[in-house]
Amino acid sequence: MSVTQPVPDREVFLVEFPGYVKSPDAVVHTLGGLKGLTAASTGDKSLLQLNFRPHDPLAHPVYGERQPTQGLLLKLSRTAADSDRQAVKAEVVASVHSKFTFNGMADFQYQSAVSSSSGLGPEDGPYGQETEPLLCIPPVFTKADVPLDYAFKNFRASDRASSKTKQPPWQVSFAAQHVPQSQPGPMQGPNGDTQALQAQLQARPIWTQSSLAQQLPQIAQPDLEAQLQKLCYLFTDGPWQGAWVKRGLDPRQDSTTWRLQTLHYQLPPDWYNRAATAAGKAVGTAGHEQPPSNKTPAEKAAAVPSFDNVHRD
Repeated sequence: MSVTQPVPDREVFLVEFPGYVKSPDAVVHTLGGLKGLTAASTGDKSLLQLNFRPHDPLAHPVYGERQPTQGLLLKLSRTAADSDRQAVKAEVVASVHSKFTFNGMADFQYQSAVSSSSGLGPEDGPYGQETEPLLCIPPVFTKADVPLDYAFKNFRASDRASSKTKQPPWQVSFAAQHVPQSQPGPMQGPNGDTQALQAQLQARPIWTQSSLAQQLPQIAQPDLEAQLQKLCYLFTDGPWQGAWVKRGLDPRQDSTTWRLQTLHYQLPPDWYNRAATAAGKAVGTAGHEQPPSNKTPAEKAAAVPSFDNVHRD
């Protein structure tokens, strides 16, 4: 037998509280009280702040995100004298149009070693030896609110936007399960370029593009990059980021390849000015040469400095 009930015009929102509710008043207090709930539900912001220690100014809150949903709020009632389950009365109280969910992790928290309830204060102890609370700020807070696979990568907005595009077959993430294997068939570049590059890869299986350009000055940069895409693959992140690795070799499985890991660093803008002056290059109107801001992974690999002259123990 179907039951039909009218849906009232009253609308409410749902809060999925990440904890066990023993006192509704205490839960409302952690959500900023009625003022905080009203501001989150009627304002333009789509975040609801939850503070597990609302009386502690050092507590770091978590945030719930508002999402659209469709549901009904039911009120179930039964008289105390009636123990029959069939006598339960259900009433539709309101419709649910949105909900706040707390999918993020709780951030690092800091709590002072001396709390206000311990009875210790500046007046305790002899003069000059008063007890003072140790109030230190937290050393760091999390950069991401939701769990993610770090894999030695700095996640930026540009990385998330570019990750939606299809990755070329010669680009590999450090978290990939497999690496590209050697392509079948003979490979011949112009003027014996392939043989020269294969000889360098035989001597050392991992190179930066700038290092190879120094070893093979007779090969033009476009030809060198084309041959590298056939004979090698490029790590887009991780300790070998920007390095070309010989196909078939997985440096993550070879303990001897740690010496060939890349080192990335940033130089102040003045450095480019001094380098351009020392090399006799013309400096632009800005007073220094800036590195390109929008580079492809292959261009980034070509810009990695060569460490071939650095002594390795």
